[in-house]
Amino acid sequence: MTTALRPSAALLALGEAPAAAGPGWQAFRQAALARLTTLGLPTPRDDGFKYGNLRVLERRDLRPAAAAAAAVPAAPVDGSSSVGPGAHTVVIGPAGAVAADAAALARDGIELVPLATLAATGTPESAGLVMPGDAPDERLCLWAAAMAGTGIVVRLADGARPRQPLHLIYLSGKGAQYPRLSLTLGVGARLTLVEEHRAPADGKATTLAVSNLILAADAHLSHVRLDDAAPDLVLLDESRVEVGPRATYEQHSYGLRAGFSRLDLRVALTGAGAAAELTGLLMADAGRAAHVRTIVHHEAPDTRSSQTYRAIAGGGARASYDGKVIVAAGARGAASRQSSRNLLLATDAEIDTRPQLEIHTDDVTASHGATTGTLDTDMLFYLRSRGIDEATARGLLTYAFAADVIRGVPLVPLRTLLGARIVGLLPDATLLRDFIA
Repeated sequence: MTTALRPSAALLALGEAPAAAGPGWQAFRQAALARLTTLGLPTPRDDGFKYGNLRVLERRDLRPAAAAAAAVPAAPVDGSSSVGPGAHTVVIGPAGAVAADAAALARDGIELVPLATLAATGTPESAGLVMPGDAPDERLCLWAAAMAGTGIVVRLADGARPRQPLHLIYLSGKGAQYPRLSLTLGVGARLTLVEEHRAPADGKATTLAVSNLILAADAHLSHVRLDDAAPDLVLLDESRVEVGPRATYEQHSYGLRAGFSRLDLRVALTGAGAAAELTGLLMADAGRAAHVRTIVHHEAPDTRSSQTYRAIAGGGARASYDGKVIVAAGARGAASRQSSRNLLLATDAEIDTRPQLEIHTDDVTASHGATTGTLDTDMLFYLRSRGIDEATARGLLTYAFAADVIRGVPLVPLRTLLGARIVGLLPDATLLRDFIA
């Protein structure tokens, strides 16, 4: 019998951690911690956690990373190599958040407020914080609420269309970090957002990140998530998105190097004509684990969603995609598509996939499909017959499988970076670069 995973003594002590907060903020955090202590964290017996066992947390230091150990640098990390020159770079670390050029953000119509400022002078509600429920799939958000204090609040006014992307770089130090992003796009606003997680190579780090994104009518958000971290990082990402009438949300998610990663993405299509396009790639080897869970709610007429996820698992690795689409009775004319394709590179690798549909109206178009297999032997034979050695042929086919979900990335430098990262994670990377360059 699986028992509830209770917060450790280190976690219980966190109720007294970040001190620079007003009474209302402290009361909010302590109430969340008290409930979490009673309820415990989810276990594999809870439906949303069938894949991605949180027992990995029992071996981690969950105390907040010391600001001195991983302080936000005086000059933000240069992110131009990732997203191109001119991006609005903001670095978020245990010591807080700092923007490369605050004046440029304001000129481009981006209002950015550090969460620490609101914690000291405002209320949790002013930062968009809402107390999570008691359900198992809300427990990580409850944990994050108990630790709320680091992160940023971003607002774009009606019609705002920044010329450059917003690039958020999360720096994890030894210990744990609990960054939070609250983002609101006004009517007709448009933004490209890149979130990148980095961690030190010389120590264990844990990050529990929470994002709350709200898109008003006719807004458009192109959102790229990149785990470019060290193998010792445990990365838990809880994302909640609300999409208004005729608004469009695109997410491109890439879990490439963390030792353990779990994305829980909930998208609510609340306005008529709202749309969500979700793509993702998971790559794991050498015993690492990468998991994605998505729930898309079609709550209004003529909404549409598509989900395209790919997973590649090597020796001893485990990956999973658990996706659900719910179409409400009032969501007439909704259209939904799910695709999950998975590639096993070793006999001891494991990939689980579970696409699901829950439909409460007849006027709907929906489809889903999932496949798991190994490399195509006919294609291997074809490449070998052209004089390519077997290892390189396998690498080329694996790269082609992964490249299928990076074509839609909106920034050319980022597409190039992703391609290079994928090649670097494959066997015989040096030889592959000669073929793919």
